[in-house]
Amino acid sequence: MSGMNAHIEPVADRLLVVASDAEFRDAAANIAEGLGYELYSTGYSADFRKIVVDLSPTVVILDVDLLNRQRTGALAFLARLESRPRVLLLTSAEADKGVSLQQLVESLSLDVVEILNHPVDLDKLQGTMQSLRIVED
Repeated sequence: MSGMNAHIEPVADRLLVVASDAEFRDAAANIAEGLGYELYSTGYSADFRKIVVDLSPTVVILDVDLLNRQRTGALAFLARLESRPRVLLLTSAEADKGVSLQQLVESLSLDVVEILNHPVDLDKLQGTMQSLRIVED
């Protein structure tokens, strides 16, 4: 049978940024655009799970301080996804209370690439985001 070549769409690099800091979101958006990511960015965590399911991001940048008490549940949710994104976490240095963020991530077997402290080194962020690209130009 000729002419049966299936057209397969390339996997898109989809970035979800959930962070309270508008300047950081803008900077991450500029980096993402330059690297060719499809981007969704928000400063609210209320619809986090729905957004993740709808968007199916390949990379998530998540400000864990924004989640407060929902932090463990949100991270566990990411860890349970069938198609798990690579995760970069943002946090304030003083936000480390009780169980450390690193211990929490390890206990959930979540694929966290990096834990970044505010203020974020944008050159380092760009290098990390570049290394996480699925579709190389």
